[in-house]
Amino acid sequence: MSIRNAIFLLNAIDNDSNLRDKIYSCGNYDELMDCFKSLGYVFDENEFEDAVNHIHVQCQTLENAQLLLQKAEWLRYLLFINQKIAS
Repeated sequence: MSIRNAIFLLNAIDNDSNLRDKIYSCGNYDELMDCFKSLGYVFDENEFEDAVNHIHVQCQTLENAQLLLQKAEWLRYLLFINQKIAS
């Protein structure tokens, strides 16, 4: 189910400006994780990568694949690189 949460997040970011505003308003990793948990987006790093791979193989154009990978890289930075820096 957590992979599904990551897939839902990746899809929601494109269409939900309120979600993007909430993400941008988070001041640190803990606030971001609390925000995602409160919205039902609970997953770990491996589940996130599985979700990216799942969506990536479904991309029908190079442009769609590139947009997905850019979005995934942005989220990796926010979620996992910042987590490792804070530790």
